[in-house]
Amino acid sequence: MDSHLERQVALKPQEPGNALYGWSIVEADSDGRQVGPDFIPWEWTNCFTGISCSLQADLTVTDAGTNAETNNGIEHHVIRVALRPRGHFEDTPGAYSTRYSMFGTNRELGQFELNIHPVTKLQSAEACKTWGSVASAYEIDFQHEESPD
Repeated sequence: MDSHLERQVALKPQEPGNALYGWSIVEADSDGRQVGPDFIPWEWTNCFTGISCSLQADLTVTDAGTNAETNNGIEHHVIRVALRPRGHFEDTPGAYSTRYSMFGTNRELGQFELNIHPVTKLQSAEACKTWGSVASAYEIDFQHEESPD
């Protein structure tokens, strides 16, 4: 797999007592010079605008002879919401716009997807997980495929 990175990414530890945060993430060009600011841990909010929302319902039919407790089917529901980034003060004239990109790239992410799954009986509490990957090229069954950021 070939990842489409434009920059190097590194964890930069801070010297104790000299910084508000103990670490940051930095990006560097091919000569090792830092590009852009130190990215520090973010503990504030991010705003998004919903573009579309849908409910996906899947039914898995099983053999009643092997698993009679499922009542011959397992149903799964997922709410899928397409989102676009939105600044906190986007409607204010002269306000900055919010821009997202994957570390190591300068390509802007224009859309995100939020998938909401119901809490199951086996879970003790609600949870939130995030996942993302940088654009890449790969070959499957002799065909060249590409995935976006």
